[in-house]
Amino acid sequence: MLTYLLRRLLFAAGTVVVTAFFAYGLIRVLRPELYEGQPLLGGVWHDVDRALLHFDLGESCMFFGCPPLRRMLLDGIWADLFLLAGGVVVAVVGGVGGGVFCASHPRSLVARAVEGAAMVFYCTPAYVIGFGVLLLFAPPFGLLQLPVLFDPHSYAPPL
Repeated sequence: MLTYLLRRLLFAAGTVVVTAFFAYGLIRVLRPELYEGQPLLGGVWHDVDRALLHFDLGESCMFFGCPPLRRMLLDGIWADLFLLAGGVVVAVVGGVGGGVFCASHPRSLVARAVEGAAMVFYCTPAYVIGFGVLLLFAPPFGLLQLPVLFDPHSYAPPL
């Protein structure tokens, strides 16, 4: 069991490294004018080294005074973690509740509707669902107006 876990962790780390090399290499291949005078492989190695080993993701824009991307990511980590925790709670409660309902009402029309909705939410990418929620609820053009959920300047940290 331990060897299986170690092998899986090794493959996960390898996948992250290979993906980073692919992403940084693709940027250098598609936009060579941004990296004139720098060798391709050496530059990609330098980018991956800075990103993975030093967590140095560079500047967020091309002008002076922009905060480094690392600081921006770390500043928003608590909001991301709270959103993740809330999403997990909603998903687990909804999934278990829907599963219990479908098990107690097998082959009923409502159970089939719950199963269909679960399949759609499970298979649809998150960005498509997010765009649909914006189209449905966003104040400027949504069908149902919920401005309290879409006011960008109303965020306050939970703690």
